[in-house]
Amino acid sequence: FIKENKEKCFSWGIAVSSKKWKKAVQRNRIKRKMREAFYPLEKRIEKHFDIVFLFCGQSVDKDILSLREDMEKVLRKTDLLTKYL
Repeated sequence: FIKENKEKCFSWGIAVSSKKWKKAVQRNRIKRKMREAFYPLEKRIEKHFDIVFLFCGQSVDKDILSLREDMEKVLRKTDLLTKYL
C-alpha cells in the first residue's frame, strides 16, 4: 500500500497476516528478512510517501535476495524508486 504524505520524509512498515502465519516466530522471521531486504533500497526511494509491504508468500524460507527483487519490482512499477543512488 502506498500513500502520499505531506512530510519531507517517508515511512514504511511490514504487515504479515496472523491468520495465515499462526506462530509469532514465523511472522517475526518474515519481518526480519523483509527489513533486511529493504535497507539497501531505502536510500533510493522518493521522499514523502508512506509505504506498507504485505507479505503474501507461501514460505517463511524465502531468501533475502528474492525478497529484495520483489520489493524493487513493486517500487519500480509505482515510480517510487530512483535508478541510481
